[in-house]
Amino acid sequence: MTVPAILIAITMLQPMVDPKWMYLDVIAAAREAEECCHVTFGAMSQLGILLWACVAAIGLFTALILWVRGERGGYFALALFAGLLNGWLALDDALLLHESILPGLGIHQYVVLGSYVVLGVGYVLSGVRILLRSDWWLLAIALMAVAGSLGLDLVVYDRSTTAVVLEDGLKFYGLFVWAGYHVSLLTLIQLRAPQAGS
Repeated sequence: MTVPAILIAITMLQPMVDPKWMYLDVIAAAREAEECCHVTFGAMSQLGILLWACVAAIGLFTALILWVRGERGGYFALALFAGLLNGWLALDDALLLHESILPGLGIHQYVVLGSYVVLGVGYVLSGVRILLRSDWWLLAIALMAVAGSLGLDLVVYDRSTTAVVLEDGLKFYGLFVWAGYHVSLLTLIQLRAPQAGS
């Protein structure tokens, strides 16, 4: 949990560019900056997308391994749900689905974000017994950080450096902890899930 805090501190202390440009997605940073474009624009946002994608790949790979082994129970459901949910969230972050594309199609941002809350609750419920046997407190920290970021995003529209770094720094911190937790959990699932017939 110290690694994401160190990364956030480095972005805030580096002298090359206003830290907010590192946290906003590349398109928003390019639109809003007075001078376009610095190589660091969207750097933390892009790292976040890579973390979502990493967890998605590991989740889907774990689900495939369990399927091949004949496991169709809770471990399989949790791994598959983790892979699909994280894959969708990676696409959302990369393509600005909840911010631009879906509202452009008439689906309000609050509806999209509300559906993500429902998906998150569904994910937790799909494997609640497995999650409770894991380091669930890491999952709780990750969810609180991401929820705090989401709350700031919905309640306060402020593009000052402090507000952007606080909101997106919370998101990055939560996402980093979320990814670390899931890599560990999915690895343990691969090792511990029973094979069919054993």
